[in-house]
Amino acid sequence: MTDGRLRVWGYWTRAKLQMLADYLAGFAAASQRQSERVYLDAFAGEGSGVDRLTGEEFNGSARIALEAHESSGFTKYRYFELTETRARELEQRLHDDYPGRDIKVYPGDSNATIPQALEDLRLLKWAPTFAFLDPDGMELEWSTITSLAEHKRGYRAAGSNKPEYKVRCGCSSLRPA
Repeated sequence: MTDGRLRVWGYWTRAKLQMLADYLAGFAAASQRQSERVYLDAFAGEGSGVDRLTGEEFNGSARIALEAHESSGFTKYRYFELTETRARELEQRLHDDYPGRDIKVYPGDSNATIPQALEDLRLLKWAPTFAFLDPDGMELEWSTITSLAEHKRGYRAAGSNKPEYKVRCGCSSLRPA
């Protein structure tokens, strides 16, 4: 069932992840005509969890996004995990389980590393982008939201009358900087 490294979660986590899966299916359908689609996960975790009541292993947000691929989902996956060791382990597991996908895991505090990831993705400012921001507590800083909001600014040519789209976010908590 599990190797003991996975965290144990309650029913609310499973419900939240089901909402994420449902939303990502709609996001994928709405953006399927675009050649690139970006998924960001600021607090990716292990990629799987264990149900507190049943002991059943279930997919976490990282895997849910990768499985949205089956219905013309994302083309770029950027995950963030606090420690170097956990980041490398997650990246290896995801590459092993989803070969050929454009997956990168940034180690360190996501509040500090998301701006670097956005800079790495600057040529894809035009691409539909979803950011899942789901910390365990109050780790998410307002500056991270600001970075995501600013990411797509200016991708349209000057004088264009077409709207500039924003990064879509799923958030669960914020704290002031």
